[in-house]
Amino acid sequence: MNIVHRLAFLAVAGLGIWAGIAVAQPVKPDPRRLPFALPKDIKWGVDKNFGEGMAILYGDPAKPGIYAALIKWEPGHFSTPHIHSTDRLIYVIKGTWWVSSSPHWDPKTTYPLPPGSFATDRAGQVHWDGAKDEEVLLELVGMGPATTVKINENHK
Repeated sequence: MNIVHRLAFLAVAGLGIWAGIAVAQPVKPDPRRLPFALPKDIKWGVDKNFGEGMAILYGDPAKPGIYAALIKWEPGHFSTPHIHSTDRLIYVIKGTWWVSSSPHWDPKTTYPLPPGSFATDRAGQVHWDGAKDEEVLLELVGMGPATTVKINENHK
């Protein structure tokens, strides 16, 4: 085979390999081995306690066992002072989350936790939280059954 034929052969082989890579399609994982949900498939609702958006990713906060949820605070929306029956672990995904451990509700006194921050809502400890100027997205993990109790400002 002369040099021209070799070059032509290599060019065609190279195109074949490139074409094979270009047309290769991703293979969807077996959901029995790797369950997943795309963003469009995550079901959002409204939490009955304070009206923030909530999407349960895993488990059920009302039942025994671990659960995971996304919490979405719209700009200007805050909870009021409250306590939870179990610890809750929170990671700030998007926006600045504003928090307070005071029994007195005043958004001007909240502390900013930027994206990438991690916090723990301790069981039985007064706190409240929300968003100021931007949407906030949190990932929350806890153990159920979990309850939330609103408290009055005289609670210490």
